[in-house]
Amino acid sequence: MKKLLILLLIPNIYLTAKSFEKKLDKPLKLPHDFHVILSVEMFELQGKMNLLLEGISRGKWKMVESTADYISDNYILKQKMTYKEKKMLKKALPDGFVALDKYFHQTAKELKEAATKKESGLVLEKYRHLIKTCMECHGRYAAYKFIDFQGYEVPATVPKNFYKHLDDWR
Repeated sequence: MKKLLILLLIPNIYLTAKSFEKKLDKPLKLPHDFHVILSVEMFELQGKMNLLLEGISRGKWKMVESTADYISDNYILKQKMTYKEKKMLKKALPDGFVALDKYFHQTAKELKEAATKKESGLVLEKYRHLIKTCMECHGRYAAYKFIDFQGYEVPATVPKNFYKHLDDWR
């Protein structure tokens, strides 16, 4: 009887998980102004990620620390937007994007702390997590822009606890 019950539950669990994933993966459809702001932030982050790579590869821990600190503390909602615009943006972004963003900035904070302690192994691990988060986000929400991600599935990065309390995002 237990085996039958398990066999009946497995498809339900799978289908529930798939429908949850679909909710998280809806493409970003933002008003033009928000799209521009987000693009500017992504371009800036690309430069900061390059600085991190340079600092890590040269053992410049202060550079890594300050760059990771900047990444962890700067994000789209800190840009010049009205309260109403911020509220509209939060509503427009899918839960999966918000969770990835929270995880990305938290990981940058952890990278900063590792750089402060000059823990090179942990710095590398956190940098890898940042890159993987970028890949997952681009694959899920910007595959139209990053065409090499089309049809490529990046394994999930974000721990489940980052999907809790999405309303307190930034």
